[in-house]
Amino acid sequence: MLPVFLRHALPLFLLPSAALAQTSFPLAGTVTNAATGQPLPHARVIALRTSGDGETREVTFTDAAGAFRFPALPAGRYSLLAHKPRYTPNHLSPTPSIDLSAPREQVSLPLVPYSVIAGQVADTDGQSLRLVHIEAYRQAVVLGHHRLIRAGTAFTDDRGSFRIWDLPAGRYFVRAMSRAGGTFSLADESAPSTVGRRAFAPVFAGGFERLAEATPTDLTPGQQARVDFRLLHLPAYRVRGRVTGFQPAVPVRFELRRPDTEPTEPRTFFNPATGNFTVFDLLPGSYQLRIRQGERSAALTAEAPVNVGAGETSPVLLALLPPPTLTLRIEGPGTLPCTSLLIDGDHPTQPVAYLDPDKPTRVPAGDYHVSVFCPDSVPESIRYGSAELLGSERITIPADAPPGDLTITRSRRSGKLFIAREGESAELPVLLLPGNAAMGAPRLLEATKIVRPAIQLLPGTYTLYSLRDRLAPYRDPAFLGQLTRGISVQVEDGQTTRVVVEKLSQP
Repeated sequence: MLPVFLRHALPLFLLPSAALAQTSFPLAGTVTNAATGQPLPHARVIALRTSGDGETREVTFTDAAGAFRFPALPAGRYSLLAHKPRYTPNHLSPTPSIDLSAPREQVSLPLVPYSVIAGQVADTDGQSLRLVHIEAYRQAVVLGHHRLIRAGTAFTDDRGSFRIWDLPAGRYFVRAMSRAGGTFSLADESAPSTVGRRAFAPVFAGGFERLAEATPTDLTPGQQARVDFRLLHLPAYRVRGRVTGFQPAVPVRFELRRPDTEPTEPRTFFNPATGNFTVFDLLPGSYQLRIRQGERSAALTAEAPVNVGAGETSPVLLALLPPPTLTLRIEGPGTLPCTSLLIDGDHPTQPVAYLDPDKPTRVPAGDYHVSVFCPDSVPESIRYGSAELLGSERITIPADAPPGDLTITRSRRSGKLFIAREGESAELPVLLLPGNAAMGAPRLLEATKIVRPAIQLLPGTYTLYSLRDRLAPYRDPAFLGQLTRGISVQVEDGQTTRVVVEKLSQP
């Protein structure tokens, strides 16, 4: 028999190991198809725990019944991530957070299945067309204008069939573009026998060339939608030419643009030994042909108008040139310097150049959105050469442009506007529309949980609109002309004006 003092002390020695045994708990559950409720086998599940000691993760896979189990995880707060091919990863939606302080056995992780657009492409005689470029787009608002964002692409096979998969649910616009495009380097001037003399105009589903007339495809989670095309073959033409000033062994990319259309990469054969090229499958019309070589910030560029018609097109001669230089100049009162950012109009998510005052910066030829930031002042003018950009914030730099200045003139007069949101407009964006282009371009102010400071503006009359549709093209004149129920506000020099936005505006 143990002595009395040991009998009383023994539980104290056992307490640490008993407490340690209670700091780990099982965590289990099921991964399911959010559209059907069916369990998903072989899904990857990650238990992620972040603490002061760093990040720890445990990984397991679901069994044939879609069940997963972590036998013993240290107590703490976990994020559960699930992933399976052809399903949207659940980290793209609110991730389940588990406070593991006791066993958890019935955690549900639904995964939303991707959708599919498939179909058949044939000519008007019913003959299948192979190697036709098919693209699916989603519509977005970029820099105030509707833009098509490519979501998926495919080429038809030998049966004329295509399939675009891994598409999240939503609305899409599907377009048959052309035969397979791109620039190919060849060692001689001869074109492969597969190049024909007929092509077709790019069309959206429904057979229309314009987006406004296109038939949209609405996808629900896991749906397989069918979109078929019947394409009218038309006589196609070739444009030949020569490029000079190119760098050997550096890829060259050809682009074509027509008015009010997205740039495309035509099927082009380029001889890197001679600089000769041939662009195929062109329909009659006017184009702008642009060539790029090298990285975007230092790309050599050349461009020229091309008119394609029934007659023979004269050879196009293009000389690649280094990027023009652009220098930011600041005029007018102010203590802190202004800066500017140029955003590619064709690829709006890619800033191209940051401009600092009095520092020449190389900017490749192209179309850009100009963003200006002046910490303690308001621009009353933004000029590129003789062009005033304040009302449009758009700039076009030709390939052969001489060194130029982007001149910002700061105003001596300004006022402040404080916008408060209440009622049905509390969580919606507000459109700030100046009275005229000389006061600036329309601005969309997104709702945030943080109280915004007052906005510094040029004196004048502004109109505020509260918009429910976050995809509204707020710089499209046709859309702006439909707005009603705006709030008119007068901004005075040297004063702060407060306005409350309560009601929705109506397009």
